[in-house]
Amino acid sequence: MITIEDFGDFFEAIHGPGRRPFIWQEELLRRLVERGTWPEQIIAPTGAGKSSVVEIHVFAVALFAVGAAQRLPRRLAVVVNRRALTDSHADRAARIQRLLENPPEGDRILCRVREALVSLHVADTADRSPLVLTTMRGAAATDRAWLNAPEACAVLCMTPAMWASSLLFRSYGASRFARPRLAGMLALDAAVVVDEAHLSRQILVTARRVGQLCARSAQRLGVPALQTVEMTATPSGTATPSGEVTDVVGVTRDSLVLDPQLASRVQTAKSACYVGTTAWPKNGKMTPKYRDEVVAQVLAAVEDAREFVPDGPRTVGCVLNRVDSAVQVVKALREKGLNCRLWVGRMRPWDLEDLRRKEPGLFDSSGEPGVDVLVATQTIEVGVDLDLVHMVTELASGSALAQRAGRVNRLGLRDRGQFESPRV
Repeated sequence: MITIEDFGDFFEAIHGPGRRPFIWQEELLRRLVERGTWPEQIIAPTGAGKSSVVEIHVFAVALFAVGAAQRLPRRLAVVVNRRALTDSHADRAARIQRLLENPPEGDRILCRVREALVSLHVADTADRSPLVLTTMRGAAATDRAWLNAPEACAVLCMTPAMWASSLLFRSYGASRFARPRLAGMLALDAAVVVDEAHLSRQILVTARRVGQLCARSAQRLGVPALQTVEMTATPSGTATPSGEVTDVVGVTRDSLVLDPQLASRVQTAKSACYVGTTAWPKNGKMTPKYRDEVVAQVLAAVEDAREFVPDGPRTVGCVLNRVDSAVQVVKALREKGLNCRLWVGRMRPWDLEDLRRKEPGLFDSSGEPGVDVLVATQTIEVGVDLDLVHMVTELASGSALAQRAGRVNRLGLRDRGQFESPRV
């Protein structure tokens, strides 16, 4: 038997000793268990652990399986408008799946959650996996085995195009006669979390309308209709078909008072510095004079980082709005003798895996020793768990700057972080 009080132990079993859930994550689980519905919005700043919706979903369904929770959706689709982030969510879910299928010896909480989830399967089914997982995105083979287990707890990691086309009977890669079943599995007994929702506004409108339209059919079948969650650090006040969003869960001032660890992450000072320049190109394209000014700012940030963090990873970020600008700046920085990395545009799965294998610290908050500067475009604005010492960035929209600033001193382990932006 498991209870909601076991969530902390489950979370720690997944992430390692000492890694307990934040208060807002526990509140989200309690709300889901008590009401059987996901909130309309999850608002939490960068670094607050929004991706934990996967663990919360798995544990909540396990509680439902043992009769300790209200009827709630068995399938969770995590939709995000970045292929790399889709893969990141899938990796997270795959780790949970492996631990549930082969729990470490003596780990009682994982064994009990596994037993609860397995009990959801019908008795004579061949596959009794505790967690069903699939990734659906472009340029990747799609595993549709999850369609054969409508009773199972499932996590579906999808891009907006793949999810929306499947929901609206237009799934590419599926035969014409298979599309109704695919749409039904996404619209009934399912929830969708639109991660970094500011990138996919129309998806929210479509999803909420579909949930409203299929509510009567869901009621007849005795299952929940599609529940839609907007998850972002920069909400826009998107309306629902029935009016303004009022059902919100996330990080609040009260939760920060009670959660010192999270408070240290989101309240650590980050000094923002607006740097005026007369070299700003009117057409936005990089000029030699403007490039030299950006390079000079990055060099100064690198020198400060070396003094501020004498030992260990001390990578400085440089975010530019154009690919060509990023290429020119990284070339100039390398000529100055700095060890730089360049992240621009889409990366093939093989390229991404190769980068993670060679320099894993660049893909999480541990950092990568020896890398002086990470030059990138907006590709690092969302989802990437970076912990940069300083950042030099071109001006962008308010939400984009907020996302970029979230990659500086991400865990709040340093006394300060520097965030500079040049513009005329």
